[in-house]
Amino acid sequence: MFRTQRWDGIMNTKNKFIAFIGLPGSGKSTTAKELAKLMHTQYVYNEPEENEWDELVTRREFYGPFNGLLWFRNTRVKGLLEAYDKFRQGNNVIMDSYYDKAVYEYIGKPGMEWLLNPEDQYFNVAKEIAKADWINLPNVTDLIVLELDKKDWVNFVIGRGRDLDKSSNLINTFETQKYFIDAAKKLSKEFGINLIIYKHADEQPVQVAANILNQLDGRN
Repeated sequence: MFRTQRWDGIMNTKNKFIAFIGLPGSGKSTTAKELAKLMHTQYVYNEPEENEWDELVTRREFYGPFNGLLWFRNTRVKGLLEAYDKFRQGNNVIMDSYYDKAVYEYIGKPGMEWLLNPEDQYFNVAKEIAKADWINLPNVTDLIVLELDKKDWVNFVIGRGRDLDKSSNLINTFETQKYFIDAAKKLSKEFGINLIIYKHADEQPVQVAANILNQLDGRN
C-alpha cells in the first residue's frame, strides 16, 4: 500500500516528524509526552499501555508469540501511518516508538529471544514482514535514541512493573541496547534521517525533553 508514498530522503519542511528508539523501559513514552508539551503539539502517538493489550499479548502462551507480535505490529503501524498523515498536513508529530521500521535489524539476534525465538515456526514470516517494513514504512525527520547505563535502565524496568517484562526475563537483556543504537544509525544513513543519541542519566523526563529539544533546534 505505502510503496508509492515511500520517502526517498527528507522533505524540505519546517515541521518535524520525530520518533524514539531504545530498549523497552528506557523512557520513550514519557519523554515523548514531555517533548510534545514543549513543542505545543497534540499529535503524539504512543504504544499501547499494558492495560490496553489484547489477549493475543497477555495470553501469549496460549495464542503463540507470533500472534502477540503481530498484534503489536499492526497496532503500532496504524499509529505510524496516522502520524505520517498528520505530518504531511503540516503538523509537528511525535511517536514514542519506531520499533517496526527498525526491528529487521535486530530480530533473531542473541538476547532478543524474548521478542521472538528464531526456532519459532513463524520466525521466517516475521523476518520477512520486518524486512518489508524497513523498506516501505514512512521515514521520520528526526530519530532519537535514548541510551542508558544498566543501573538506571534496570530501575526503570522494575519501576514500570509489567508482567510481560517478568515473564520474558527482559531484565537480563541490557546488552541488546547496542542493537537498537546500531539500527538507528543504519536507518539514519540509509534514509537521511537526522539522528540524536541522547545519553539518558538519572534526569527528570521534562529535563530530558528540554535537552532533546535544544538539540533538535540546533542550539547544542
